[in-house]
Amino acid sequence: MKFKRWAKSVLIVGVVMAVILPLRLQAAEDTKAIDDYNFAAWLYNSGKYAMATESYQNFLKNHADHAKAPDARFGLAQ
Repeated sequence: MKFKRWAKSVLIVGVVMAVILPLRLQAAEDTKAIDDYNFAAWLYNSGKYAMATESYQNFLKNHADHAKAPDARFGLAQ
């Protein structure tokens, strides 16, 4: 009887972890993407155009499907 309770508890914890862990990893990845984009925009706004171009290109290489990708392409076009 105790074993069944223990097994059920372990199963519940496992399921919760399987749901939460990917969400936390995705949030960390999105934060990295936003940081990368903001850095490229800061370089551009600081007049460091060559470095901004490289940063925008790296952003697009690493985060091509991100919501900020069109903005990064626009930054490259300027």
